[in-house]
Amino acid sequence: MGWIKAGKISDIPEGKAIILEAGAKQRALFNSGGKFYAIDNICPHKGASLAEGYVENCQVTCAWHAWSFELDSGKCLTLPGVKLKTYPVKIEKGDVFVQE
Repeated sequence: MGWIKAGKISDIPEGKAIILEAGAKQRALFNSGGKFYAIDNICPHKGASLAEGYVENCQVTCAWHAWSFELDSGKCLTLPGVKLKTYPVKIEKGDVFVQE
């Protein structure tokens, strides 16, 4: 598997996210506490972009209906048994990469 260059660390401020296009899927790359996490971008509840959600304490809360997900595991905190796919992230020379 390869790596997708998402941008520079400075492109993703604390508590924010960017969207990565990876083939037919979108991924959201979050900065929470200075650590970076990548998960599927689409909320399984009603299809909202999680990159537009609220980020705090290594969690994202969907802006539409407040479903919450752990950024490190993809686990839904709102509905047990629901989980988003997560993707490895690496930092090299100030650039952020997400595994395909």
